[in-house]
Amino acid sequence: MKFPLHSSSPAIIANYSDGRVVFSGGADGNHSIICEDIEDEFTQKRIEAHWAGYCKNNEVFPISYFSKWSLMKQAIIESRAAARQEVRDDGYPCMRGNGSFCCASDLQNTIVAIGDGYEVDLTKTNIILTINTILSRYPAVTEITIEGTVDAAESVNALANGDYCPSMSSWSIVIWQKGVANCLVEL
Repeated sequence: MKFPLHSSSPAIIANYSDGRVVFSGGADGNHSIICEDIEDEFTQKRIEAHWAGYCKNNEVFPISYFSKWSLMKQAIIESRAAARQEVRDDGYPCMRGNGSFCCASDLQNTIVAIGDGYEVDLTKTNIILTINTILSRYPAVTEITIEGTVDAAESVNALANGDYCPSMSSWSIVIWQKGVANCLVEL
């Protein structure tokens, strides 16, 4: 068994240290079990059972959020390309992207929007850190997206001089939903 164990939420993990497996990040705090020999088959089944229970109690899945990383990156590439094509179809030959941002919502409201400063550089480390920050600050979040916009102009000169259409097109992909196992990023 290889540690750390990752759940479908980057906040909820299990680590092994000094003969103890500690399950952390859950709403009710940490849980630990003593496990001297983690290579023993019975001990591994015991750890798996505790891990499954800890994840279930926290409404996440005992499946690593890393599992679909390449699919997420491909979805971002395709979404950005579609937004750029929309700008071209509207007759604008010059465009620029305005970055990629993590946004979040609960079942009814936007909690974190593009302008709230959660820009991501699309590396695993940065996205996971950003998602962990959002989830720790806003526990009611049920969905996280990565979004961006595209500005459009008649020329590079117009774009550089401020004569452009801001946010002419936008793109967005859902990367995580609370309690859903098959998200692009299983957090």
